[in-house]
Amino acid sequence: MNKKIKKKILIGGYFLGLFTLLLFCGISYSSYVTRANVEAQSAKTAGIVIKTTADENTSFELNADQTEASFHFDVTNGNGGKISEVSASYSIYLTLPEAVIPDGLTITLDSKTGEQDNNKISFINVGSFKANEAKTNSHTLTFAITDDFSDSIAWEGILLDVHLEQTM
Repeated sequence: MNKKIKKKILIGGYFLGLFTLLLFCGISYSSYVTRANVEAQSAKTAGIVIKTTADENTSFELNADQTEASFHFDVTNGNGGKISEVSASYSIYLTLPEAVIPDGLTITLDSKTGEQDNNKISFINVGSFKANEAKTNSHTLTFAITDDFSDSIAWEGILLDVHLEQTM
């Protein structure tokens, strides 16, 4: 065999052996680290439970004779015998079918006004729950028109969203 070919085979064998050694060491190290991490930490997550109850009828009509409409609903941190294992606070977001709320119409949640952005109203940090303590919060959403409101207003399909955030 030619000296150049022997030298290329020798160098190729050397790199192949080095590559194999590095590959084997890398896999062994990765396997050890993964195994160590899995054995060192337990993988358990806390359960979060939230349930709301609201009237099925989310429509109303207001006029000179009917100047106020209210909806009552509850937010609870338990459902089916399970209680939330974490402390949490929640906000309520209301989506209305109309893009603009007419002048003279007020919308409140538990007598507090929210932040309006077009047809969405945000009521931030409305309630909270402690970890592992069953609790139900009752709320009242009220739509009211003032005396100078001359038209009638009727809405259907009002959406109510409850957003839960874990607290410490």
